[in-house]
Amino acid sequence: MKPLLPVVLALSFLCGRGQEQRLSQQDSASIKTEVQQMLSAISDSLRTRGLDGWFPFLHQSPEFSWEFHDYKASYESLKADVLRERALWRSIDLVWDSVLVKPLTSDSATLSASYNETVVDSTGKRSVLTGSVEANLVRVSDAWRFQSARTFNESATVVK
Repeated sequence: MKPLLPVVLALSFLCGRGQEQRLSQQDSASIKTEVQQMLSAISDSLRTRGLDGWFPFLHQSPEFSWEFHDYKASYESLKADVLRERALWRSIDLVWDSVLVKPLTSDSATLSASYNETVVDSTGKRSVLTGSVEANLVRVSDAWRFQSARTFNESATVVK
């Protein structure tokens, strides 16, 4: 009987740890609301700050990545791209749609959403971009940030 005791203790410990990670319905709902608020804040930030508006919502870490088509950017390379291109855009209006947030733990979640973005470049040309994004989010200092993401552009239409 003694050899079974360590197995029973290990199983009870592992089962208890799994329950620690489970989120209550209230916690899951709260995380979903917080992520929706983050998406609204991103839209507001882009509207007022242009491309620089993304920076507060990106997790500045070695693990960060954002993939566009077949190009995968680290935080530093994405930052350099934004700094280089920010003067090219006069306005950015980003609208999120079909948002699906899946809380994983109290500090991580996945996001799947479509978007509709109207941009006006420095020459006044207006374009409408539609697509979707799939992302892993992390909570850092009580704020949600993109840890990694993939953007899928479905269409780009020049309006003016």
